[in-house]
Parts: sequence; C-alpha cells; structure tokens
Amino acid sequence: MFEYEDENLQGAIMLSKVNYVSKGTDKDYFVVGFSGNENNFLYVPLEQYTKFMNMFKAWSMKH
Repeated sequence: MFEYEDENLQGAIMLSKVNYVSKGTDKDYFVVGFSGNENNFLYVPLEQYTKFMNMFKAWSMKH
C-alpha cells in the first residue's frame, strides 16, 4: 500500500491493482491507472513519483 498526500487530499494506492503509471504532460502530477474501468485512475503529486516507483518496483519483484 502506497500512501500519499498533498494540500488538498490524502490517499492510498493498493499496488496489486496498478495497471499503468504515466508522467504525462502535467508538471504537478503523475497518473496511476488501475485495471478494469477505463476511468479508474488517480492523479498523484509529482514529488511522490520517485518514492512511488521505488516502492512499486520493490513490490513487483516480490510478486
């Protein structure tokens, strides 16, 4: 479980449900998409990107 927050919200992402990650063109957020519904994604503050990717890589190597 990856937990994050910014000035407007607090959230958590279940790593086993992640389908894709994209930095896109937004300079403040990156996108985490989930399997299933095409509108199933979250915007996560960009300053959390490295922390998220390190955690996601570590999780994926174990599973």
